[in-house]
Amino acid sequence: MFTKLDYLLLRIIIDGKEYFLDASRKELPFGMPHPNALNVKGRVIHFNDQPNFWLPITPIKSNYHTVRTKITATDDTTFYGTVSETHDGYLGYSEKEDLKENGEDAYKRKKSSANTSFNNFTIKNSAVAEEPLKVNYDITVETEKVGNKVLLNPFYVEKPFDTNPFEIENRIYDVYFGYPQSATYLISIDLNDKYTLDKIPENKFFELANKSGSVAVVYSNTENEINIRFNLAINKVRYSPQEYYNLKKLFEEMITLQNDDVIVLKAK
Repeated sequence: MFTKLDYLLLRIIIDGKEYFLDASRKELPFGMPHPNALNVKGRVIHFNDQPNFWLPITPIKSNYHTVRTKITATDDTTFYGTVSETHDGYLGYSEKEDLKENGEDAYKRKKSSANTSFNNFTIKNSAVAEEPLKVNYDITVETEKVGNKVLLNPFYVEKPFDTNPFEIENRIYDVYFGYPQSATYLISIDLNDKYTLDKIPENKFFELANKSGSVAVVYSNTENEINIRFNLAINKVRYSPQEYYNLKKLFEEMITLQNDDVIVLKAK
């Protein structure tokens, strides 16, 4: 039996509540099984007369990435502002592991793009297991000028997915995410009395059956400010081959709106 098992967790029960502990990963929060151990179920082994049995290994439910950012128009065609990110649960653990393995410089480069630059980069709780990772930085966003109009891509920060991970047409096996997860972006664009809004993208909402996943973006504006809320929710751990087509389509729609949505401004 032991030769067929490849990962060890300690199962404890405190006041009737069950916890899984991983002695080999001190950077994990209390009670969080390592992602490698999220194998649907594990075998409980007793070293006394009690019977052994299979037990579900349930991932924690709160795994989110939240981005709050505000940029303001400057005297030229650039926008300048701030970005605050919070990574919690398994998403926080993944980001902390990325920082530890690749270093802060590589982590910063991962967030950069052709039309953005950063400074005053700060990282908090990278070595604190029980707290979410917090990343803050200042950002400069370059726009594209076409005649007297300025084109601004509202998704100027690092995206949850740059490309669609689902490329094949059909799938034989389940898609296994390991844990439910979400990404929320709250974006505010201050026109600073330098532009008028010429065109804003349409709101979009895509949802899988039984609310198992969704992508939504909502735009709103006043005379001098544009606000955007984007949300990606993966509410299931496992998607069957029969659900694959719609899951693939959901990601296609998300990548399309991230790449194609453009805000058109006119200089005053």
